[in-house]
Amino acid sequence: SAFRKRRFASARGHFEQAVAADPGSAAAHFYLAYTIYKIAEPKRPFHPDKQKAADLFAKAYELDPTFKPSWGPRT
Repeated sequence: SAFRKRRFASARGHFEQAVAADPGSAAAHFYLAYTIYKIAEPKRPFHPDKQKAADLFAKAYELDPTFKPSWGPRT
């Protein structure tokens, strides 16, 4: 819900819990990466969290090379 409402700081904690609960979940890694990236996006171009997001995106596709995110309707 927080993610769909673009409340990324709130969503981040939920996705971190999802990764901790299921480290093999490509979806959990992907959405955590996206959330971290969106939080860091307005900051300086080489913010360290952008690298962390890139690493998590890579991990998501390492876990499931066919993963496709589901964006769903925004509310």
